[in-house]
Order: sequence, then structure tokens, then C-alpha cells
Amino acid sequence: MLVAVGLAVLGGGVVALRTTQNDDDTPAPAPAVVLDRFAGDGVVLPERGARPNPPTGLAVTPADHRLRVSWAAADRAAGYQVRWGAADALDHTRLVALPSVELAGLDNGVAHRVEVRAVDAFGQRSEPATTTGTPATPPDDLADVPNLVFVDRFDGPSAPDPTRWRLIDECTKAGRGGGEDSHHLVVGGSCGNRPAILRSRTPFRLADPATADGELGRLVVDTDAPGGTGVLLLDLVPGPADAVGLEAVSAYTNALPPAAELAGRAQDDDSLPPGTIRIRVGPGKDGRQGVWTLVGAGMPQLAPITEPVVPLPELGLGVSHRWQVVLRRDGVRVLVDGELVGTAPVAPQWTEATALLGFHGGQLRPAIDLVAVAGGAAQPPAQVTPPRVVVAVREQPASEAPSGQRIGGVLGAQLRLDVQPADYDHQFAPPPALSVQVGAVVLPLRPAVEGTAWTHTGIRHPMVADLPAEALVVGPDYTLAVTLLNPPPADPAAGQAVRAVHADLELIAEPAGTPKLTSPDGGTAELPAPPDTTAPSPTPVPAQLPKPSARLLDAAGQPFQAGRTLPRGRLVLEVTLSGTAGQLAGTHLAGVAGFGVRLDDAPIATVPTAVDGPGVGGQWRVAFTSQPLAAGPHTIEVRAIGVDGNYLPGFSGFLLAP
Repeated sequence: MLVAVGLAVLGGGVVALRTTQNDDDTPAPAPAVVLDRFAGDGVVLPERGARPNPPTGLAVTPADHRLRVSWAAADRAAGYQVRWGAADALDHTRLVALPSVELAGLDNGVAHRVEVRAVDAFGQRSEPATTTGTPATPPDDLADVPNLVFVDRFDGPSAPDPTRWRLIDECTKAGRGGGEDSHHLVVGGSCGNRPAILRSRTPFRLADPATADGELGRLVVDTDAPGGTGVLLLDLVPGPADAVGLEAVSAYTNALPPAAELAGRAQDDDSLPPGTIRIRVGPGKDGRQGVWTLVGAGMPQLAPITEPVVPLPELGLGVSHRWQVVLRRDGVRVLVDGELVGTAPVAPQWTEATALLGFHGGQLRPAIDLVAVAGGAAQPPAQVTPPRVVVAVREQPASEAPSGQRIGGVLGAQLRLDVQPADYDHQFAPPPALSVQVGAVVLPLRPAVEGTAWTHTGIRHPMVADLPAEALVVGPDYTLAVTLLNPPPADPAAGQAVRAVHADLELIAEPAGTPKLTSPDGGTAELPAPPDTTAPSPTPVPAQLPKPSARLLDAAGQPFQAGRTLPRGRLVLEVTLSGTAGQLAGTHLAGVAGFGVRLDDAPIATVPTAVDGPGVGGQWRVAFTSQPLAAGPHTIEVRAIGVDGNYLPGFSGFLLAP
């Protein structure tokens, strides 16, 4: 084996890139980066202090194929190193910023050893805190849920099971992966500003009020807490809807008051169909995480609920929590890990609804471990592979019916179509009379929920049409052509009145029939396999470097106001590598070798942060003088430098006085 050592200069420090090359020409591992401490003229670097104290209060909560580990925050800790393995082995390592972690993909019934060390801003490790835990499904896992009628642990041969779930929008994939993802459902994709939605095909049915002891129904979901700008939506819609409300989920963030201002109340939301109950978990306009109960406008408010509510606790990143929406005759309760975190004095005005699980957060990758429903018994409709719906928008019906193969063995289908006003400012009063042409048949579209009001284009309006069997003529690649007949606007300059943003189809099988494709010549063929919406090995999110940022302070350590012209003299640069921000992007951290500082693209400082091993971020102060600089604008760049050679830049600018 040959060993080569190369040297490079980054931020003024010497970076040793140690690489290996095997004799058989197999790829070498990523280079290890070691930074040398460097200070330019007039620069004073921070000094490391004592090692951090070890974590205390280490606790392990077993669950199905996973362990949730938590501890008290340690003094002088910028983050933590977690090691674990079966029996006495410690063959897995993870760096995290927050004092909790979930270790998934473990074998039930096998004891695992866990070791946690505090890590300071210079990479110094504390003595370890150790414990053991054995993953297992608690025998009383759902014992506190009355009238339990549905449980899905996503452990069957297909996940998600297409007989139980539909994925909404082409941006979404879901499936079980390998390793830590092997025992839960991972939702992946990049849906931009839209949520990824998982729709239950089983109706959410309330229990008979005559027999229910106050509780009408309950939705239970074990999934990650949304972090940062992420949002979790739990919707109960009294109609056949695939998506409801604002298409741009982040629009709520600036529109909603802080959750504390709505404590014990429900917020009317005119973007939701009447009767809808939405639980939203995420940030409000104050940036704080909270729980909101949003309801379709006009839902009557009941007497206030007097049960004490606890504030939403700080929830670990990448850690599964149990969310419960409890519907009672006297109002709604929201629980997280058994704690009552929200109430609203509203009760459902319906007996049956569609349950929607929505996940928002850019590059999606939440994990779902369980969904359970309590209430009245219900079964999903028979699963028949639906064709892909292709929607065109025209003002007039087509004169010729399409040719193709007919879907036999079905009674018909329900077309689900989400539409929006094409122009943002265009509003309808009353709603437009819309219809669709499918094959040779023209049918009216009706709201999925009666009484739904039409507003601007940012809101998805779910519509449905009941298609007869003779309309189900499919073309190549098993596609069904649908024409949305769009009424011409009163103002021709306004363009099209509405547009379609999503379409789906639920085929209704004959009780004793076998759905097949029938050609005009009488030949038959099997229906195609369901479309591949699963991702058997969702791409893992790579570990992320802490996010760098910087701000200028005066010699006394006081921050300068933004935009202020700075005087000449001694300045202090406060450098932050936020491990929490990095963990939000990737659930765990990439190790940091240190950081470099460049002033007007010239290196002035390098600080190593891997004394005992890879760093996890932190905060430091670097002093320098502005005397040699010319008057005018200047730029500071801070680079978080990973032990693998990658780096992440952050920038800060200032204006220097003459």
C-alpha cells in the first residue's frame, strides 16, 4: 500500500490531505483534513479552555426497532458524540447538536450499548456517559386508545400499502430503505413550497355517539417533529379531497398569530373547506414552534376547555414523537408523547372524513413509524390500479371521442381534480359552473365538500366527478384523457378562468368482476402494475456541516448596528458554526476540522476545532485591527471546513470610515 501526503493552503493554515491508494486501484477513502493554527498580523485567536463536563441524566426509551436517547445539556458543550452498537460493541458513531437522538434500524430484543460524550467548540471530548437499551414494541403501545380500528406500522411487503394509501403529487416518493431506514416509512422528494401528502384510502369514521364515552375518534401518528421552517399537517376533511388549503404551506407562517395567543381556541381558516379540522405543527410569524387548530370558516365554537395544557416541549431533530388528535363531543385535544399541548372548543359536524398527512420542508425526508385510527369501523375500497390522468383545458368539448382500450370489470370511477383560479386576483362569486369531458361523456364537477367558497389562486379547490364505466377509455401508457371545460372569462384579457393543479382517479370495481383492458376488437389484457411511487432505498440525506455566520463587535464586545460605518481600530469578529442549523438540514452533523477567516479574500485566521476528534460547531471570537484597511466596503468570509475536505462558506460585510 502506498501513502501520499499533500499540502494545501486554506485560510492561511496548512491543510494536510492524507490519502491512501490500494495496490489493486480500488477507490481511496475521502481525505482526512488537519488544520494548523494561523493568525495574520494583528489577529488574536481564541484559546481553548477546560474539557466539558460529561452529560448527565442519560435515559433510553425503547420502541419498535429503535431507541430514543436523551440527556441533560452539558456545560461548555457545543454538541455531542454518540456511539452505539449491539452487545458491547460501539461500531456506530453520530455527531449531534441537541441533547437527544434516535437510533433506528435496530434488531428487536437485542441489547445495545450507548455512549454519549459532550464535545466543546474545539473538539475536546468529555468523559463518556453510558447506558444500555433493548428495542422492542411495548405490549401496551396503543392500550390507551379506545375504539382502535386501524393500525399500520408500515412493516408489510409493500410500504406504503397501495390498498391503504395514496401519495399525492408527482414530487413525492415513499418507501422503506436500508440500515436505519429499514423499519419505517420514509417520505422523500422535493415538493418546493407544497407539502408532500399521504392520503388514507380508509375513511375516518366517528364512533356512534350513543356508545362512545365522550370520545368520537382519534388519529395517532408516530413521526419526526418538523424542525426549522418545516411543517406537519394532520387534516380531517369531510369529503373526497386529496389536498386542501393554501398550496404554499409557508404562507401560514407569516399569517398565523403566535400559538400562545390562540391557546384554547380554534382559528378560522377560509382556505379550508367547511367542516375541515387541521392540526398544524410548525413555526408562527414569531418564529416559535407551536400547535394550531385550524377549522373551516363558520364552525361553531363550544364552551372553553378547562383542562391544563403544557407548552410544546423542545422536540429533538430526527426523533420520532407520537402525535394524537382526539375528537370529543366537547372539543379537540392534541397530545405529543402523551402530554396535552393544545385544545380547541370545536367538534366535528360530520360522521366521516378523509385523513391527510402533510409534510413540508423543502428536501423532504420525514420518517413515519405508525398511523392508527380509533372510532367507527371502516374499510378501504377495493384497490384497482388507476390510469394516469392527463388534463387539458379547453373552452368547448372535443367533437370526437378518443379511441383506445376500455377498462372493464368496473362500475365507474371517481375523478378527483384540484383546480385554482388562473389569475391570482381573480375571484368567483358565485363559484364557476365547471365540467369535464372524459371520452364522449360530459359531466359536471362538484366541490368535494359542499359549500366550499372560491378564493384566490393560492388555494387548492378539490372537485369531484362521478364517471360512468363507458367513459373509461384509456390511451397509450395507460393514460386517461380528461378535458376541463373552462368557462370563458368576462374579461377576455384575463385569460383562462381556472387551471388544474392535480388529478387522481379511484376506480370502483364490480363486486365479482375482474378488471381488465378490453380492445375494440374484443381482445383483453391485464391492467398494468401500480405506478412506482415507492422508493425501496430512499437516498440518505448526507451529514451536514454546521452553518457558518459572523458578526462584528466593538472592542468591548458590543455588536455594531447593521449598516453603520465602523471606526478604525480594534474589532472583534464573532464566528458561529451552528450545529443546530446543520442538523436541521441533515438530521446529523458532518465533523468539522476547524474554520478559516478571509478578509477581502486574504486569509487572516485559521482555528482548528478537532482536538480529540471532529468538531461539532460552536462560537468563537477573533480580534483584529482595521487600521491597515482602506476606507469603504469590506467583506469577511468564514468557512466551516469539514474533516472530509468539504467546506461551507458564510459572509459578512462592513463599511469602514475614512
